[in-house]
Amino acid sequence: MNNDKTRIRFKLERDEDGYPPHDVEMLWAVEHDGSYVVDNIPFYVQGINLYDTVDAVDTDGLLTFTGVRARSGHSTIRLAGFDEEDELSLIAALNGFGCGTEASKRLGLIAVDVPPGADIPGLRLFLSNGFESGFFDYEEACVTW
Repeated sequence: MNNDKTRIRFKLERDEDGYPPHDVEMLWAVEHDGSYVVDNIPFYVQGINLYDTVDAVDTDGLLTFTGVRARSGHSTIRLAGFDEEDELSLIAALNGFGCGTEASKRLGLIAVDVPPGADIPGLRLFLSNGFESGFFDYEEACVTW
């Protein structure tokens, strides 16, 4: 596998409220044996996780997602609706469960990678408690647990 990153366009489906606010999300990927390994945590795409192997075709000079070739075993969740000053403590807590994160102040989101070795029971309790207390909202974008 080479380490040259490319971007893949994922088309997004908007819900009745117009969410997500974009028609596409561009994810980084690394080419591997004619397919691509996703190399960042999705902020909007449903059904895709970090390190999933995907297929894509060139359309209009951009690679466009066509399907999943292999699952990585990772999961993706997203946190929103939290106070901006709580972002760093949320990221630290998520890291403590073995998760990786990507945060966007502009989007007001934290995208969370849950690798196979993460503390899933502890993470689920943390998510449930945070949601029930009104501390944040979350979605399970693509979970394998």
